[in-house]
Amino acid sequence: MNLTEFLIMFILLISCQHLNASNLLNSSPIADTIPVKSLEEVTVTPHQQTDSLRRTSYIPDRNALKSSQNGIDLLNRMGVPQIEIDPVTKTIQAVGGGDVAIFIDYIPANKDDLSNMLTVDVRRVDYYDHPSDPRFLNNTRVLNFIMRRYNYGGYVKLNAGEDFLIGKGNIQGMARMRYKRMTYDVMGLSRYESNGHTGNERVELFKFPEQTFTRHTSFSKAKYRQQYHQANARALYNSDKITADNRIGFGLENIPHNDFNGTVTYDGIGIPTSVYHSLENEKNKFLNFLGEYYFNLSDRFSLSSDIDYTYSMTKDHSSYLEENFNKIINNASDRTQTFDATMLASYNAGSNTRLNMQGRLHHAHSHTSYSGSVSVLERSDITMGMVGVNGSTTLGNLYGYAAFGWRWIRSSLNSKRSLTSEPYMDLFLKYSINARNSISLTFHHAQWEPSQNLKSEIQMQVSPFMWHTGNPRLKAYKSYDLGVTYMLLPSNRLNVAVFSGLCAITDRYCYIYEPMQDNTGILRTIGQPMGLYAFENVGAVCTLRLIDNRLMLRGNITQIFYQNRKPYYHNISYTKLSLQAFYYLGDFNFSASYDAPKRYYDGSSTPAIIKSRDYYAISAGWAKGAWNLNLSLRNIFRWDWKTFESVSDYECYSDRTTYYGTDRHANIALTATYSIDFGRKTNRENELREQQLNSSGILR
Repeated sequence: MNLTEFLIMFILLISCQHLNASNLLNSSPIADTIPVKSLEEVTVTPHQQTDSLRRTSYIPDRNALKSSQNGIDLLNRMGVPQIEIDPVTKTIQAVGGGDVAIFIDYIPANKDDLSNMLTVDVRRVDYYDHPSDPRFLNNTRVLNFIMRRYNYGGYVKLNAGEDFLIGKGNIQGMARMRYKRMTYDVMGLSRYESNGHTGNERVELFKFPEQTFTRHTSFSKAKYRQQYHQANARALYNSDKITADNRIGFGLENIPHNDFNGTVTYDGIGIPTSVYHSLENEKNKFLNFLGEYYFNLSDRFSLSSDIDYTYSMTKDHSSYLEENFNKIINNASDRTQTFDATMLASYNAGSNTRLNMQGRLHHAHSHTSYSGSVSVLERSDITMGMVGVNGSTTLGNLYGYAAFGWRWIRSSLNSKRSLTSEPYMDLFLKYSINARNSISLTFHHAQWEPSQNLKSEIQMQVSPFMWHTGNPRLKAYKSYDLGVTYMLLPSNRLNVAVFSGLCAITDRYCYIYEPMQDNTGILRTIGQPMGLYAFENVGAVCTLRLIDNRLMLRGNITQIFYQNRKPYYHNISYTKLSLQAFYYLGDFNFSASYDAPKRYYDGSSTPAIIKSRDYYAISAGWAKGAWNLNLSLRNIFRWDWKTFESVSDYECYSDRTTYYGTDRHANIALTATYSIDFGRKTNRENELREQQLNSSGILR
């Protein structure tokens, strides 16, 4: 058979097969022995919140991503049950108390990084208790944002806000450029505050051996002005094996006026009513370098380190003039340098077990000069060295973490020197019943060195009958923390956290008020050791989502008990309550929040009880494209300037002070963000953050 005959036979065969197929299609169908049923549409919904042994993961929904202006706003809208956010300061804390470290793609961050974040790039938020990952640098609680990654390009983001009724405003801009593994950032920030309502009124009772009298101070006029400016730059190299993050920042804070005046009335002593004038101004400058480094040496070994250096300058001037008394002038100038370096070596032992060894060196030097009512020069140094080990492992549904270490602290103030050593310990257990239920137990013990400015020996006059001094013999005090938490994540619509905790402080230092030897005034000193200070809490947090995630409701209720023993012997308790609601409608979003009044001690070293007022707000927002606008009405029915009250009672002195300011006054706040991408791709993780002012050595 030649080629022509083969092609003819092939065409005929295909034609016959086509005819047979056509006849089959045109004939009656053959009955199927299996009955045919129509299937309903099946929608697969991913788990937006899951709990595992080492972390709890939350995936933000589309409404929250679109409506949020920054990372803190996003956390609020996500309803993460382990944390709470203060509505005024925007501080993030654990619901049972304690700090929460913020990371973005495993690189340390803070709330200012979150301000510059483009929330549409957030893929997931993970919460960790006592993580063993070396990149978290042994922080106890961690929130880590997982971002969408890009190869190159950049973006510019602008934030602006104005509080129209209380005289506050801010503007912040950031530009980012990424090329392959390198990222470059620059940021600028300015904010201001200007009002005539910042001051206080107080009633003081002075108890001398032979005389008791009352001093009532009221204020009638005030002037407060504050400006803050900052510029930062950053270079980041990030790969699977190496991360190197270098930042440098410069900041300037100027408070030219913190002034108020009024009248002083005395009862029980022959001093006539008089007028007083209180003036204060302050300037702060700082320069900061921060480096974060991570090296993945192999599948089992890695190194992490961070270096933080800050140089700051602070100048403070205050004067107080009251008729019938000499003018009181206090000037202080401080230069402080701090250096902090941490190194952490990690070994992955396999079988879900990891061992870490950490070393840390911290040094701070302050040079402080005083003039006015007292003239003295103080030099203080504090050096801290620390070594520690920690390990974690999983056994079935149980995750365990343990850490132990030792700190050595050498401090000096002028010619006085001291050397102390102190241990610390952490234990954490978590049992995961399943992906929706877990229970955890934590214990922490440490010792803490008091701040150097509390060790000053100078006696500084702050009012006609009051002097302050420190105590150079202060030593480390001890703390013990115990907590238990139950987590329930039954579905994407609901999450619940029930918790209880106890914190106890022993060998603490306390403020003590005693008559001066000549009975011309009261001297505030600092005594140690004193009795137990403790607080206990038990509470619950619940978040509920309804109407296809368009409505979110969140509530937090906690009962807190305080014990404040020697030398104050006083106990208090109160119920903490906060409520939130969010609703989404297309490009618009609406929210409402309420925080009940609070009642708590002003720290562990004082009997002062703080009584704050409640806080409420409603807001409406619009987000589309590059723009995001939000208008808030806060405390809109409250037109007085009272913020909180402080009440303290000592053996020979008592004080009731009412503070006035802008935090609880009616406020109309407008905030806006605008962002624009450039280049083919953009990368929006690890935003540049505002650096923090260094603490000074000035006695307050």
